[in-house]
Amino acid sequence: MILKGMNRINDGNGKVYGPRERTDRIIQLKAHTRWGAYCVLRENLLGTLEPGKFADFMIIDRDFLTIPEADIPNIEVLMTVVGGETVHLQDPLAREIGMQPVGFTTWKEPIPPGW
Repeated sequence: MILKGMNRINDGNGKVYGPRERTDRIIQLKAHTRWGAYCVLRENLLGTLEPGKFADFMIIDRDFLTIPEADIPNIEVLMTVVGGETVHLQDPLAREIGMQPVGFTTWKEPIPPGW
């Protein structure tokens, strides 16, 4: 979804729809965090990492802000924390930080095109 907001390319036909509606990475991060919390009327609890808010965050395997745009769909989530609790932790990172893997760490079926 993030890349779609950036490049506006339709997977079905390769056309760019709404080219003037393209956004950059920072806008996409805000749309999926801070602004998303505002849309569900939970900006006092969600959307940013601050004292008094839920500690929801994820650790990814590369720097979203510097990788080539075409690599964004290949980012892997290594760890996810929701409400201060680790709900997903892949084995390589778990070993590195001395923890046990948590949650589903592999997806047996191929991810459908366009996801």
